Formats: sequence, C-alpha cells, structure tokens
Amino acid sequence: EGLKYGRLEKVKIEKENTFAFGDNTNDLGMFEFCGTSYASIGAKPAIKKCADKISRNIEKDFLEIIKND
Repeated sequence: EGLKYGRLEKVKIEKENTFAFGDNTNDLGMFEFCGTSYASIGAKPAIKKCADKISRNIEKDFLEIIKND
C-alpha cells in the first residue's frame, strides 16, 4: 500500500522500473502496482494469470534485472 501513496515519488523511482516476484494470491496487489511482475513456475494459477512473466528460476531472473540495470 505504501508504494501507492508517494514512496516511489519520494525516492524518484518510475513505476516501469519496479518489479514484483510472487507465488501466491497475497502477491496480487504488488503485481497490479509494479511495472513488471514475475510468477514462479510453481505459483498459484491466479498469480500466473496476472503475471507479466513466468519464471523458472526467480533468483536468476532477479540477477538478470540487476545486471541489466
């Protein structure tokens, strides 16, 4: 919730530069808010449906994001 109310503006981060990683329905809020969302391969179907990308290896995908930044 806090991200929606000014934290991104405060630290000058654009929404398109934010990422969320999740596997369960409690992650849906992050997925809706962040620029790019990743669901793990074993995630609940509702999460996979909402995710921008499905990840076979969350750690590898996260490291690629950091490396390319």
